[in-house]
Amino acid sequence: MKVTRAGLLVVSCLAFLSVAGIRARSSRYTPSPELTFAHLADAHLFEASGEAPPTSYRPATENWNALHWSIDRINTLARSGKQIDFLVYTGDLGLQNVAFSDSKTCPAKGAHEQDEIPPAPERSASDKLLAELDRLAVRTVFFVSGNNDRPDEDGTDGRFDCFLLRLQETAQVLNRPLRIQELGPDHCFALKGFRLLGLSSASVNKTASLIRQQVPSGEPTLLFAHVPDLKDPSRQQPAWHLEHSVRREWEAEASRPNILGIFAGHFQDSTRSLYGNSGALTSLAVDSRVAAKTYLAPPLAASDGGEGGQPTAARGFLLVTANQTGIASSVVQWLEGVR
Repeated sequence: MKVTRAGLLVVSCLAFLSVAGIRARSSRYTPSPELTFAHLADAHLFEASGEAPPTSYRPATENWNALHWSIDRINTLARSGKQIDFLVYTGDLGLQNVAFSDSKTCPAKGAHEQDEIPPAPERSASDKLLAELDRLAVRTVFFVSGNNDRPDEDGTDGRFDCFLLRLQETAQVLNRPLRIQELGPDHCFALKGFRLLGLSSASVNKTASLIRQQVPSGEPTLLFAHVPDLKDPSRQQPAWHLEHSVRREWEAEASRPNILGIFAGHFQDSTRSLYGNSGALTSLAVDSRVAAKTYLAPPLAASDGGEGGQPTAARGFLLVTANQTGIASSVVQWLEGVR
C-alpha cells in the first residue's frame, strides 16, 4: 500500500458526524462502559480462484458459505444474551470483479475482468450480500474499503462508494431496518462514548494532526483499517510505505492513550497465533507501540497458506470488547472443519 504525505486521510469526525443525533442524546445518558463488536474481513466474495471453470467457482462458493457461518455464529452469540453493538467489515469484498455502469454519480472505471468468473452485475452482487446481512440479529454494520475493492487502490474509483450507497438504500426499506455505514476518509462516528475512525486502503495517510483535531478531548478511540501498519508475514517488509516525517507523526498519534486499538485484516496467513492477539505481533512490528495496539482479524476466505501451497486453516472473525481504558478482550471465533 503506497501512501504519501498528501494522502494521510483519517477523517473529519466533527464535520461528518452523520450520527449527530447519537452525540446529542449521549448528553442525557451515562455512556456505556463497554462496546462489543464483531470484526470480519477478507471474504473475497466475488473473486475467481485463478483456475479453469468449474473449479474457479468453488472458492467463491466456499467464501459465501463462510460469511453465512459467521452471521449464524454472531446471531447465536447475540440471542444467547451477548451484547453486540455492531459488526465491522474491514475490506476486500472483491469489488474489483463487480461490473458497474460508469456515470457521473458512480465513477467506476470498469471491472478487472477475470477469465475464470465473469464480473458480477452490481445490482445482483449488492442484493445477494444484503440478503445475507439481513439475517443479522445485530442491525448496525460498518464497512472499510480494501485493496481488492478499488482497482489499484485508486481513490478516484467510485465503485466502493456506489456499492455501499445501494446497500444503504435497499437496507432502509427492509422489514427490519439495517443501518449500513462507511468508515473512511469522510465518515467517522461517535457511539456509546467511543470514537470510530476508518482508514481506507486508498488513503491511509493524512497529517497526524487530524487525529488531534478529531479527538480533542481525548475520547476513547478505535481505528479500523484494511491493511495494518505491520510487516507482511510472507515478505517481512512494511505493509505501509510512509515518508519518515509522516511515520513519525502517525506513530506519535497512534501511541496516545486514548487510541485503544487498531483493527485490520489483509494478512491471510495460516499462523493462527497472529490473529486476535496484539502481543503475538512483535515479530511483525514496524513500531512496537503501534503493534501493541493492533489486532488482526483472520480472513473468512480460504487462501494460499504460503510456501506449502496449502489453503489457510486460519479462518474466522474476531469478537472484541473495548472499555474506556483499553481492549478488554479479543477472541477469535474459528471456522472449523473447512479447508
